[in-house]
Amino acid sequence: MDKYRKLISAIAGISFLFTGITGLIMKFAFKSHGFNEVHVWFGVAMVVAATLHLVLNWRIFAGYFRDKRLYALAIPFLALLLVSGFMANDQKDGEHGNRANVRMGHH
Repeated sequence: MDKYRKLISAIAGISFLFTGITGLIMKFAFKSHGFNEVHVWFGVAMVVAATLHLVLNWRIFAGYFRDKRLYALAIPFLALLLVSGFMANDQKDGEHGNRANVRMGHH
C-alpha cells in the first residue's frame, strides 16, 4: 500500500505541475487546440490522483482537523478568500457595466 501512496502522490504532484505550466503557457505565450487538450488531460489526471491521494491518506488528513491550531489559520484564510471572491465579482460586474455604457453612447 505504501508504494501506491508514493506513486499516487508523485502523479498528483507532477500532474499539478504540468497543469500549471501548460496553463501559464496558454495564458501568456500561445493557445492551440492540441495544447489545450494536453492541459485538460493533465488536469483530469491531477483531479483523479488528488482524489486517490486523499482517500489513501484519509486518516492522516482527518487528524489535521483534530488540531485546533488549524482553525486559527483557516478562519482568516477563508475570510480573505471570501472577500477576494466578492472583489473579483465586483470587478467583473464593473467591466460589463462599462461595456454596456459605451455601447449605449454613455461614458
